[in-house]
Amino acid sequence: MNTLLKLSSRKGHSFQFTIYFVLFVSSAFAQQSWQKTYGGTKDEYGLSAQQTLDGGYIIAGRTNSFGAGNYDVFLIRTNANGDTLWTKTYGGAGDDAGESVEQTKDGGFIVAGTTNSFSHLIQVYLIKTNSSGDTLWTKTYGGSGDEYCSSAHQTTDGGYIVTWDQSLSDLYVIKTNSSGDILWTRTYGKGGRYGTDVGPKITQTKDGGYIVEGCFYDQSTNLHSIYIIKTNANGDTLWTRTYGLEGARATFGRAIQQTADSGYIVVGSADLPINTVIYLVKTSAIGDTLWTRTYGKTGWTYGDYIQQTTDGGYIVVGEICPHADNNFDVYLFKTNSYGDTLWTRTYGGQNMDKGHYVEQMNDGGYVIIGETYSFGNAWQMYLIKTAANGIVGVTDNKPNGDIPTLFNLWQNYPNPFNPITMIRFSLPTKSSVKLMMYDLLGREIVRLIDRDMNEGYQDVEWKASVSTGIYFYRLEATSKDDPSKRFIETKKMLLLR
Repeated sequence: MNTLLKLSSRKGHSFQFTIYFVLFVSSAFAQQSWQKTYGGTKDEYGLSAQQTLDGGYIIAGRTNSFGAGNYDVFLIRTNANGDTLWTKTYGGAGDDAGESVEQTKDGGFIVAGTTNSFSHLIQVYLIKTNSSGDTLWTKTYGGSGDEYCSSAHQTTDGGYIVTWDQSLSDLYVIKTNSSGDILWTRTYGKGGRYGTDVGPKITQTKDGGYIVEGCFYDQSTNLHSIYIIKTNANGDTLWTRTYGLEGARATFGRAIQQTADSGYIVVGSADLPINTVIYLVKTSAIGDTLWTRTYGKTGWTYGDYIQQTTDGGYIVVGEICPHADNNFDVYLFKTNSYGDTLWTRTYGGQNMDKGHYVEQMNDGGYVIIGETYSFGNAWQMYLIKTAANGIVGVTDNKPNGDIPTLFNLWQNYPNPFNPITMIRFSLPTKSSVKLMMYDLLGREIVRLIDRDMNEGYQDVEWKASVSTGIYFYRLEATSKDDPSKRFIETKKMLLLR
C-alpha cells in the first residue's frame, strides 16, 4: 500500500489551534521576534513558508488533525505577528502533503506536493489558489511509478516549473502554462539517479533557464553525491556537475540558490563514519567549485535550506543533535560571503524540533518554518521569527528600563556557546530567585543565583567549565509580596568546545 509518510523521512475550514507564543519588540531596531506553533490533536508538519506582500506569512505542510483523509495538504495564512488569518486543507481520502508554497503575481498561491488520493500510485499534486486560499484549479502529474514532488515555482512568463523524482529512478521537470497545462517535460539522470529522501529542487536563473539540484547514486562506488543540472529556458541540459565531501559515505543536497555573482550556493549534508555535517558548496556560473565548508563537530547536523542575505553572506537552517542526546533542535547559522561562521543559534524545547526553510525578512530578521514535538503531545507546525542577529526574545538592549509585568525566562545567548553565555529573565516584583544548571542526568552542576532580587530585567553570565554537551538551566522565582505567585521554567542549551 502506498504511503506519503516517506516524505517526512529524516525524520475553506476553521480549526482550533494550540499556540505557543513569545513576542518581543525591540524599539532600537523596530523588529519583532516570536515563536508560534499551529496544530490540533494529531501531527502537523511545516515544510515551506514565505513572507507575503502585506508582511504576513504563508505556511505549507501537511496535517493529520484536519481535512478529508489521513494526511492532507495544510495551508495557513497569518498576519505579521504570526496570528492566523485563515487555514485550508486540500486533498482526498488518501495521503496528501504540501512541500512548497509561493505567492503568485496575482496575489494568490501555488502549492506543490504529493498525493495518492486520486490514483493507486503516488502523484505530483499542484494546487493554485486565490489570495483567500480558495482553490482555482488542481493538477496531478505522474507516470507508471510513484512520484515524489519537492518544489514548484512561478516562472517569469506566469507559468510554473515543477520538479520531482521517481523511486530509485530519474529526476523529472515539467513546464506548465498559468493554468497548469504541460508545455514540455524533461527527464534527467545518469543511469543511477536516486533521491526520494532528499527531493530535487529547481529555480529559474537570471538567463531564463533553470538550475536543478538532486542526488546521484554511483552503483560502482556505492556513493551518493550532489547532482546539479543547468538548463536553458527549454529545459535542455547545458552542463552537469557532481559534488561530494571526500571521506563521506554519502553527500546529499537539500537546496540551491543562484547568488548575486551569477554563481550558485548549495547546502546539504555529508555522512561521515562517526558523524554527519552540514556541507556548503559555492560555485561559479558554470558550476566550478570556488569553495566548500563543513559545519558540525559531533553528532548529527543537517542543512535543509540556504539563502543569500542582503550583506552578501548566507543564512542556513537545519537541525542539530549531539551524540549525547537523541533529540534535535532547530539550527540556524549566519556566514559571511566566504562561508565563515558569524553566529549560530538553536531553537526549541526539550524534545524534537526541526527547521526546513528560512527566509530573510524586510526588517533584516529571519523567519523559520519547521515542526516541533516540544510544546504539545503531537508534532506541530513551528514558525519562528527572529531579529537580525537570530535572537528570539532578547536583544542587547533592555526594554527602556521598564518594570516587566510578567515572570519570563529567555533562551540563553549565544546558543550554542563556548564557553560563555548570557541568561536573561524578568521579575515583576521583588522575588526569591534560584537559577541552577543541570546536566543530562538531572544532576545540578552549578547554582548561579540563590537569593532575593529586586523587580526588573536581569542578565546573568555563565562561564562553563564543563565538557561539550547538552545542559539545562532552571529558574525558580517566588514573589516576596505574594508567595502564591511562583514561576518555574527550564530551558536547554548546547555547549560546543
